[in-house]
Amino acid sequence: MTDFTVTINTLYVVLFGTAVMCVAALLAGMRRKRALAWLFGSIAIGTLQVWTIGLSRGPLFDMASATLLVPLALIGFAQALRQVYRQPYGYWRWRSAAFGLLIAAFAGTVLEVPYVLAYAAMVSGFAMIECELAYRVWKVSRKRWLDWALLAVLMGVVAVEASRLVVVPSILGLDMGFAELRTSDVDRTYLVVLGALELLAIVLIIVRVAAWALADIRFRAERDYLTGLYNRGTFEYLALDSIRREPGVLILADLDHFKRINDRYGHDMGDGAICVFADVLEKATERRSVCGRIGGEEFALHLPLATLEDAADIAERLRGSFAQACRESLSVEEDLSASMGCAEHAAGEDLSAIMQRADEALYRAKEKGRNRVELAERLAA
Repeated sequence: MTDFTVTINTLYVVLFGTAVMCVAALLAGMRRKRALAWLFGSIAIGTLQVWTIGLSRGPLFDMASATLLVPLALIGFAQALRQVYRQPYGYWRWRSAAFGLLIAAFAGTVLEVPYVLAYAAMVSGFAMIECELAYRVWKVSRKRWLDWALLAVLMGVVAVEASRLVVVPSILGLDMGFAELRTSDVDRTYLVVLGALELLAIVLIIVRVAAWALADIRFRAERDYLTGLYNRGTFEYLALDSIRREPGVLILADLDHFKRINDRYGHDMGDGAICVFADVLEKATERRSVCGRIGGEEFALHLPLATLEDAADIAERLRGSFAQACRESLSVEEDLSASMGCAEHAAGEDLSAIMQRADEALYRAKEKGRNRVELAERLAA
């Protein structure tokens, strides 16, 4: 029994250290930190429970530690799942029934009822909480492979627990006692299998949180956080990749009187106007085109293989759609508008030169009264 306890306890400690290192490496961009806090608590309580196995002081001590620490560890895991998948609390009936069974198991041990009844109540209580874990993952919409793997592991835990409820009493007999259970290879095997499955579930949760953290870091590196569009660096990288291979048109857009909007209506309204234009711009972006927010109220759209006439039509539609969307979604007393400049380019041209021509066209649109589209001079044939 000692070797068994040391093995499981060592696995818990190693996993806990791995989780801590994972968080330390990803903390700068980590999301769902509460999930990790609950998970760490679950691991710590589980480690404590495994440690108490080696300190057995009789059936009452073992039953007390099992009925207190195991459900706390499982509920900590359930709370971690709730944070990861952003689910409501819920499932209080399941937990109430589970705790009722666990209290009955402890009371039965105190009252010295046949040990098989207390054992059955204890295992049934564990199984009910484990069913909640599996059900939480089952309720997740648009599951990825990690979610399916976690669901399979948790369903395996429930199946093993249910099998344990039937197999152990049938092998040891309905008159089994605490001493027989403690020395039974059958129950020991079940504990090893359950421990391994639960450790695997914890690893999958850590990997899931780490994957979210890496995705969040990548999003922050590539995207503008307010609008979700590409930031300037990513836009220029993607546009340049297309410019190297083929001609096209670059459109620069700037919201008119943006400072006045901020001063009169507040920065929330200014952010709202930026988001409205970003939404309009993204809807107008075709599959091969790329758009981004390259400054405070300045946006860019690159159209591969387009002509100036194509770009002018798209820019005019953008201008009209933005004004209409602002009237429908923003409570302002004046019409919001945008000015745009379009510049065509040849394949392999320098991006800074293209940006300069488009910016000059945009400046002319501002000088001529704003809320208009201006075209840069055509390239020499």
